[in-house]
Amino acid sequence: MRLDDIRKEVKRYENSHFSAISALNDGKRLGLTYHFLDNRKAVDLRATFDEKQVVPSIADIFPSASLYETEAHEMFGVKFDKLERSKLFLSDDWKKKPPLRE
Repeated sequence: MRLDDIRKEVKRYENSHFSAISALNDGKRLGLTYHFLDNRKAVDLRATFDEKQVVPSIADIFPSASLYETEAHEMFGVKFDKLERSKLFLSDDWKKKPPLRE
């Protein structure tokens, strides 16, 4: 899935159960997987992208996504177009690369 399509695809599952967002780093690109439960069927939407690209937030559609977006930003350096807060686990004065990008 392309970054431009994330919000459109996620909106298709607006009446489903949003479970989580998983982030990944394969050494070259970053990725996000959006997990849903739709009529008792697991649905995963995947997107991969360059570290400089900005990912559209889905927190206005699923408010609980804010936590997962913050974690992906803090641990992997994923850039979102909107982010409620920037730290969950690391101290506010953390200056190194995101831990899961090293």
